[in-house]
Amino acid sequence: MVTLRVARWVYAAGVVLLAFWSLAFLLAALVRGGPPALLGLVTAPLGFLLGCALLRLALEALVVVFRIHEAVSELARRAADTTR
Repeated sequence: MVTLRVARWVYAAGVVLLAFWSLAFLLAALVRGGPPALLGLVTAPLGFLLGCALLRLALEALVVVFRIHEAVSELARRAADTTR
C-alpha cells in the first residue's frame, strides 16, 4: 500500500522538523535566560511530544480514510460484477 509508505516518510520528516523547531525554541529561550529559559526547558520537550502525537494522529486518520476508500471501491466493484 503506497499510503503507508508515504505516511512513514511524512512522519519521519515531520519528526525531524519538530526536533529542529524544538531545539531552536529551546536555544532561543536559553539565550534569553531567567524565567524564559526555565519555561523553554519545560515547553520545548512538551511541544515536541505534542507535535509528534498530533502528527501521528493526523497521519493515522489519513491512512484510515484511504483504507476505507479501498474497501468501498472493492465492494462497489464486486457489486458491479454480480449485477452483470
